[in-house]
Amino acid sequence: MLKLFSNGLSDRNILKRLFDTQMEENTNFPEAEGIVWQLKTKDNIHFNIAASENLIKDADFPSLEFEGDYEIPV
Repeated sequence: MLKLFSNGLSDRNILKRLFDTQMEENTNFPEAEGIVWQLKTKDNIHFNIAASENLIKDADFPSLEFEGDYEIPV
């Protein structure tokens, strides 16, 4: 999910600065499990997540609507 959020997150977001390679490239991202505590969706289009506000804030999303692509790491 964090890889999908990468397109919508501000470049100032701490996750993009710390995990840029994992979020932008087709690599494994094992740390993501500890970052997103809870993920909910009813339609696989709109998502609610629970995470530390120190890592992901509403202000980190310049737009509340954005698209992202995910490719399974090889």
